[in-house]
Amino acid sequence: MEFIKANIEWIFSGIGVFIIGFFITRHIIKKKTVKQKIGDNSAGIQVGGNFNIGVKDESKDRK
Repeated sequence: MEFIKANIEWIFSGIGVFIIGFFITRHIIKKKTVKQKIGDNSAGIQVGGNFNIGVKDESKDRK
């Protein structure tokens, strides 16, 4: 607590904010990762939404 009182200007200066932000991003905020398990001779494709294979798009036929 004494350290914070003695160095309050340094802590909230640009360097202090950088160090605190760096600590928060490295240790507190966890990155979400997605792992794919694919077999040999397979291709893994990652899509950022819904992807349907072999489904007919009926909206094109409604003209």
